[in-house]
Formats: sequence, C-alpha cells, structure tokens
Amino acid sequence: MHVIGRRETIALRPVAEPRPEQLDAHVRAYFHHWTDREAPGVVQPVPRYVAAVARAVRDTPSRRRRRP
Repeated sequence: MHVIGRRETIALRPVAEPRPEQLDAHVRAYFHHWTDREAPGVVQPVPRYVAAVARAVRDTPSRRRRRP
C-alpha cells in the first residue's frame, strides 16, 4: 500500500495482497523507534486506520535518534 496525498487527503493504491497485521507491525515499530508516543490502535476498515496513522505521524514529534 502506498499513501499518497497531503494532510487529511489520502489515496490508497493497493500494490499487493492486503496484510493489515504487517502494516500494524510497521506502524508500531516506527512509533517505538522514532517517537515517545504509543502507536495508534488498529481501526477498521484499513483506510480509516491509515488516516489515523497519518494524523498521528503529523501530530507527533519525531526523535533525532532512533531508539533501539
């Protein structure tokens, strides 16, 4: 899945078989390594989850260094 767009406008374009659990794992890893905030909880349907993640990333300061 690619996220294309700015701010609240997000267009999803499938590039492979959907794997929401893999998306969730990547989101959790990003928030763990690069922020001091918990990752947003999984929401269905997936486009709503992607929008929630995009808002959280935009609104959360990132760390200067990656946390192990």
